[in-house]
Amino acid sequence: MKRDDALALAVAIGGPLAGGQLASLIGFKSIFGW
Repeated sequence: MKRDDALALAVAIGGPLAGGQLASLIGFKSIFGW
């Protein structure tokens, strides 16, 4: 596997994961009114 392929795979997996954590954090803060 080429380095670019590994990078693309990491972005494909990590991107949505980080976005989900960010969305859950924002939702958590808005629920508790921080």
